[in-house]
Amino acid sequence: MLFYYIQNDYDASEMNSSSPFEWKFDNGNSAGVCNVNIPSGNPYYEADTCNLSKAFDDGFVKFNVSNYGIDGSNVLPYLPKEWSDSADLYDKARFSKIWFKNFKEYPSDPLTQYPQNYFHLIGASDKTGSYGESRADYDVSYIYVKLLETDCPGSEAMCIRSTVNHEIGHQFNLNGCTDLQNCSPPPDNYGPHDYREWWLYGGEDCYSTNSCLMHPIGGLLHSGIDRFCKEDLLLGDPNCTNEEDKKESAMRTASDPE
Repeated sequence: MLFYYIQNDYDASEMNSSSPFEWKFDNGNSAGVCNVNIPSGNPYYEADTCNLSKAFDDGFVKFNVSNYGIDGSNVLPYLPKEWSDSADLYDKARFSKIWFKNFKEYPSDPLTQYPQNYFHLIGASDKTGSYGESRADYDVSYIYVKLLETDCPGSEAMCIRSTVNHEIGHQFNLNGCTDLQNCSPPPDNYGPHDYREWWLYGGEDCYSTNSCLMHPIGGLLHSGIDRFCKEDLLLGDPNCTNEEDKKESAMRTASDPE
C-alpha cells in the first residue's frame, strides 16, 4: 500500500479506443490498492464466501477457499463503476487472468479456459443494474460489493453472501439451456436463470416466497440458507434437448473436469 501521492498517471494496459474507461488488460501488470470509504469498514471489496458450504451441501459440493497470501486470496486493483459498465466479459476475463494463478489458457483467441475445478471470485465495486456476473468458460465471477452495500442497508453481509452463492451457481452451468423471459414488461431476457421453487416445493412461480437461489434477482433465504431447486441439483435444465447437455446443467450429474 502506498501512503504517497502518485506524481504521474499510469495505465496498467492499453485502453479500448471506444471507451475512456475500458482498459483491455491484454498486456502488462497491475497492483492492488484499497479504498478507505467502504461502508463496511473493510478497505477492500471482499466477496464473502462464508455461506458457500451451506448453500452447496445439497449438491454434495465442497469448496476449499485459499488462505491469504501469494497462492491464495489477495487484493485486486480498484476498478471504477465506469469500467465495469463499459468492459465486456472478455476484457474482464483478461483482468482476471493477470491475478488468477490457476488460469489455464487454451492457446487461442478469444481467451478461453481449460475445464478445471478452480474458480476466480472477484469482489468489485459497482456496476449499473447488476449485483454480479459470471462466465463459466472463463471460471470468473464478479461480485459488485459497493452496489450491494448501497442497496442492502443493514443486511449487507447477507446480500453479499447470497450473491456469491448465486454467481458460483453459474459456474456449474445451471440453466445452461435457458434464456429466461421476464414475467412482466419490459420483455427482457434474463439468461440462465429460473423461476422455480427450491427442492422441497418443486413448483414454478415468478413471485413465489419459496424461490430458489437461481432466480434472476437471487432467491429468498429459507431457514437462513440459500436453496437450489431440484433441477439445479439433480434433474438438469428441462429446456435442454440433448440429454448430455441436460446432465451437465445439474451439479450432481455434471462431469468432473479433473
